Amino acid sequence: MTEDKFDNSSESIDELQQTKDFNIFWNNCQTLFKGSLLWGSILRIKKENVSEQFTAILSDFKKEDKDFGNRLLEAQKKGDYKEIGGILFTLTLQHIIEVKKKIFKQKEDVIIKNFSSKLGQGLVLPFFVFNCLTHDSISEKVNFLKGKQLKEYLALFVGLWTEIYEILRIEEKTYITNPRREKQINDFVGKELKGMTKYYDLLESDLDTEELKREMNKLVKEYPGFLDSYLILADILQEEEKYLEAEELLSKAYSRAMSLIVDKDGNFPKYIPWGVLENRHIVRAIDRWAHELWEEGRAQYALEIFQKLLRSNPNDNIGARYEILAIRMDYEPDYAEEMFPASTSGCIDAIKSEQWFEENAKKFPEEFNWWFKEAREDDKER
Repeated sequence: MTEDKFDNSSESIDELQQTKDFNIFWNNCQTLFKGSLLWGSILRIKKENVSEQFTAILSDFKKEDKDFGNRLLEAQKKGDYKEIGGILFTLTLQHIIEVKKKIFKQKEDVIIKNFSSKLGQGLVLPFFVFNCLTHDSISEKVNFLKGKQLKEYLALFVGLWTEIYEILRIEEKTYITNPRREKQINDFVGKELKGMTKYYDLLESDLDTEELKREMNKLVKEYPGFLDSYLILADILQEEEKYLEAEELLSKAYSRAMSLIVDKDGNFPKYIPWGVLENRHIVRAIDRWAHELWEEGRAQYALEIFQKLLRSNPNDNIGARYEILAIRMDYEPDYAEEMFPASTSGCIDAIKSEQWFEENAKKFPEEFNWWFKEAREDDKER
């Protein structure tokens, strides 16, 4: 949800904090989240066996701490959802603080002092509503909910709690730092790539998919620092509908790439020249993870990565500026294939794509004015 949408929903936000009527609470949640993947998830949970999913969450805590888990399950037997909500909110808050400490490398009291600013745009609204659900006025009435209202309450609880923990998982992966590097790199130059020659030889060989998969697996194990192999292997896994395995592989490639370039604060190098061949597999791995996040409905996190890629290489050999514009215009990840199809199947019409960018980028001066300025200066130098 963009900041504008958040601002325009102030009436719903006020009612969430103040109402004791669950129907009003539910309707205002729908106003805030309607059309989002989160709301779709909440409605799907509501249709399924929501009580089982709620019990599964409580049982997971029992695996970590038997006494604590038993306490939650006992409260569930009594129908004391207010107690459950209070306990799990406190635990969720503690977990958020721990993750933020890890990301920002700051003490707990600093995180707490600046808590709202540390949440991040993707987390702020789900956490706010979760707080309202478990702590504000509505929590006084939750133990009296029955039938449809109880199912809706549990669907909200499961959906919001799952969303919060999923975002924290993504943030732990996305905001990587390198505590051993004190200063931001100016011009990054990657090291000599072992495995690259073998990689290109394999791509030019007449291998079937299964053989290519086997060889790419070998390359990943033998040359873990060469990241293009991860991307090809992930493509094959996605074609096989092994999406979780592919995501994990892309995550590993992204983590390796980031650990090579960022400093202790997570800053990208000021410049990552594409002309240095050893840099390209790193940029491709980072770009690919951003696309993965976008496809998962995490456009805001993808946007941040694309912005950093563009800043670190204004020549934009990877095409990050198009993805930034598409996200700002609320397009889906497959927008280019649909809007700019070329005569060759699977290709993009570069001229149409550039025309679209030139026509629309000016609508977002805060995003692209600096880039247009640099592009003009480069043209003068030529």
